[in-house]
Amino acid sequence: MLRSLVGSEMCIRDRYQRRVRGGIQGTMSNPGDDAQNPMDLDQMETDSDDEPGAPEEHPAHKMDEAPEEEEEEEEEEEEEPQLTPEELKQLNLEKARGLKESGNALYKSSKYDAAIDHYSDAIALEPEEPELLLSLLGNRAACYIMIEKFNKGLADCEKAISISPKYVKGFLRAGKCHIRMGDFAAALEAFNQARVYEPTNAQVKAEMSTLKTVQEYHTRAVALTEQSKFGQAASLLDKVIKECSGSLPLKVLRARTLLHAKRYPEAASAALAVIRSNSQNADALVIRGEALYYSSTDMDQPVKHFRQALQSDPDNKHAKIMYKRVKEIERIKGEGNAAFKAGKCAVAVELYQQAMEVDPDHTLMVATLWSNMAAAHMKQRKWTEALEECDKSLELLPDSHKALLRRAQCRSELEMYQEAVHDYETLTNMDDNNREWQKLLRNAKHELKKSLRKNYYKILGVDKHADDNAIKKAFKRAAIKCHPDKVPPDEREEAEKKFKDLNEAHEILTDSKKRQRYDSGADMEDEGGFGGGGFHGQDMDDVVRMFFGGGGGRGGGRGGQRGNASGFHFG
Repeated sequence: MLRSLVGSEMCIRDRYQRRVRGGIQGTMSNPGDDAQNPMDLDQMETDSDDEPGAPEEHPAHKMDEAPEEEEEEEEEEEEEPQLTPEELKQLNLEKARGLKESGNALYKSSKYDAAIDHYSDAIALEPEEPELLLSLLGNRAACYIMIEKFNKGLADCEKAISISPKYVKGFLRAGKCHIRMGDFAAALEAFNQARVYEPTNAQVKAEMSTLKTVQEYHTRAVALTEQSKFGQAASLLDKVIKECSGSLPLKVLRARTLLHAKRYPEAASAALAVIRSNSQNADALVIRGEALYYSSTDMDQPVKHFRQALQSDPDNKHAKIMYKRVKEIERIKGEGNAAFKAGKCAVAVELYQQAMEVDPDHTLMVATLWSNMAAAHMKQRKWTEALEECDKSLELLPDSHKALLRRAQCRSELEMYQEAVHDYETLTNMDDNNREWQKLLRNAKHELKKSLRKNYYKILGVDKHADDNAIKKAFKRAAIKCHPDKVPPDEREEAEKKFKDLNEAHEILTDSKKRQRYDSGADMEDEGGFGGGGFHGQDMDDVVRMFFGGGGGRGGGRGGQRGNASGFHFG
């Protein structure tokens, strides 16, 4: 095609040059001799061609004139052929045909932008061949559809239809553009018009079937949304968007439905696709801001989107509500954090509760606030309250590292070692490279092992940080409760057993070396154990006298004290 195009252009230029040469011959001969001596021009051109080759015979040329410049002027005149209007039309027509063929090749190679350039160049030549112009407009419309520039594609289709009202391909492609932009009524009108001219056209039937299916999906999605079945509605809208990829209103509807379905990352992404097409779309900005708000406790990005939405649409009510809500949560939570850092834990807990009430549906924020309240109670050593708050936080956010770590600490303090080990194992499974968590897990396992021994602190009813004086007082109080006169006869055997445990606890915890080994996890029974009396074989009466004073002994008493059936005495 290009070869024929070049040949045609050369043919036209050749005819023009012959006309120019005829004009030169007329100026060199008599006016009446124009067609009488056609060979004279050739002879003259031959003679003229010889002149520059013999400069010696014309020395004046060196001084007064520059033959080279004359030749350049003649060449410039010859490079400006004047084509007749008909010849120019024919030349443009041939060029347009060539551009169409090259555009088609680019289209087949999926190089749509380059194909559009070729079709546009061809259209700009204004070829006076209706069929060719229709084809160029239709093909360019097809390219625009492929690169999702549906408005431009529709404009080409409408222009083609204005040239030929029965151009079925124009109606088909216009209908496709309408579907892509979500205008179902206009699409139906275009397809119906195509069917008028070609009732049996298979493509018309296929496009109308697609349109009907998409309309049904859309209708059902809207109905499900009204029933608050947002997950099902979102699935149907996914199918709608596949056909209506150029419809911003439908994309906004899908983003909002995903938001209501609490699929926040998807909602944020869907809204962003709209914003990229129209950065001032207030609805999309609000949806993305709200999705970011509910998927994070960082309020910077939500605030930014709500502000931008209000700049685009100052009357957007939902943007105003969300902006005010975010700022309120930020303020109260910030005050709570400041109180916590200042050691005002009770105030911090109250402020965290207030922040929670601003938006109870913000799962991440509420979970964070429960965890913060637990931290405040832990600082006050209120382990039971803190444990309950950690549980509530983890109900909302099971993978919260902070809440898991705090719950494990609370369980350890409450001597729930098995449960603490479970929490630490969960943490290390989340991140097996965290050395701090691995250390805490080892400590919890060690405490669990220790807890399986007799808990002497618990037997005496003292804290593990109690000093010797507190331990002795606790022993005396507990021992009095085991007095035979204080318990029924059928419980005296159990009372003696308890007294034995009290003796063991007292001996270990009042001996600094034994207590240190006990606290380190050593099994004290394996290191020697205790005698039958609890004090390495000492008689119970001796033990009682040691702590309570007075005489003792079996059978008779000293100092007015008398024995008792249990075999030990209390003062």
